[in-house]
Amino acid sequence: MAIKPAASLKPSDQTKGPMLFALPPELISTTLSNLSSDELQYYFNVLELVSSAEIHDSYLPIRKIALLCYYSDKPLIITNSVAKNQHHHHYPDGVELSIEELHLLRSKGIVIKPKQTNILINDDNCDCGCYNVSYIKFIEQLMDLLPYVNTCCPKINLVLNLTTDKLYNFAILNNFFERIQFIEVLAIKYTGDKIINFQNLKIQKIQLQFFNLNKLLSHLQVNNIANAQHLELRYNLINNLYFIPLNSNLVSLNLSNNNLVCINDANFNWKILHNLETLDLSNNNIVELNLSGNSTANYRLKRLNLFANSLRKVPNFNNCKLFRQLEEINLSRNSIATLPDNAFPPTLKSLWLKGNYLPDLMRSLSGRVFPKSLNYLDLTYCRILLTGQDDEQEAIRKLIEAEQLHKLKVLELEF
Repeated sequence: MAIKPAASLKPSDQTKGPMLFALPPELISTTLSNLSSDELQYYFNVLELVSSAEIHDSYLPIRKIALLCYYSDKPLIITNSVAKNQHHHHYPDGVELSIEELHLLRSKGIVIKPKQTNILINDDNCDCGCYNVSYIKFIEQLMDLLPYVNTCCPKINLVLNLTTDKLYNFAILNNFFERIQFIEVLAIKYTGDKIINFQNLKIQKIQLQFFNLNKLLSHLQVNNIANAQHLELRYNLINNLYFIPLNSNLVSLNLSNNNLVCINDANFNWKILHNLETLDLSNNNIVELNLSGNSTANYRLKRLNLFANSLRKVPNFNNCKLFRQLEEINLSRNSIATLPDNAFPPTLKSLWLKGNYLPDLMRSLSGRVFPKSLNYLDLTYCRILLTGQDDEQEAIRKLIEAEQLHKLKVLELEF
């Protein structure tokens, strides 16, 4: 379908112009906000306003309002990547603006109001095998626009995907950091050897991928992350938590996809994690989770992910105060063969045990295996054997009755 600019509306359509102009801008904005992005583009050709410097159109005031609606409450993407719209799988509702388009909006005094601003800086190898250094020029141009970007939306997410030291100008990168006052999310994927200094940034969520424990520790020593509420350290080859600095402000901690084997009181400083609500330890090699120290503090941990590890037995979650308020535990794809009594906290609502080996589960039901608070239970692919002459429906009935799972809403089970 061809896009028809608002300036080319038929005369019969233009008779509505005086009525539209007579409405308050707030009412026009409210009306246009009900249109989709495609509809706003079709009826008002809003993208022409960010690509053409000179536009003479009697409908320009209304088109500017439509432009604000087009970008309103959507993720804004600013990137140096050549392929336009390639990041929409991360931000499905995202709208992209180039440096040139931002300059044009600023020159026209148009202040858009996106939900958040996502700055994606990438220096990955191009198809010819050489390094793309356009990110240096991109950062220089973006620094001039930062006051305008902050005016549009102070919520900034910054993603750095850096692969080499050879062509880096870290002075430019550090200067760029100094001009950003607050970042909601800082995500760094870096395989070089230099230290990226983000010491002075105020950051809510930090995602660091260095694919090397020593490089990670060097960055954590140089940069103060004590104020971060969300810390994600996936793919860093972490095999010991002893040297990983943690802080009491953390609400979520993601340590998945590392090389962790044993987690205990000696190497995991869990006692300071008073505000932690989510702990992700999935996709490691954990064979032991043994936390049992005492603490006078109260804890808020609700979600624990142990998916795809090497646990042979269920940790006794009631032995550690950190785990006593858990509502969700994922133990799928471990090597658990038995479920002991009273191992799970009584607050538990959702439990995943998919892919473990529990052939004798029906014979070991004691009324104390599962907490009575469960709403969701996944026991698929556990090779559970039926007992006696029971069929599947009778076995399900016995499981629910024996364990008094009367609050259970979803039971995933196969024999």
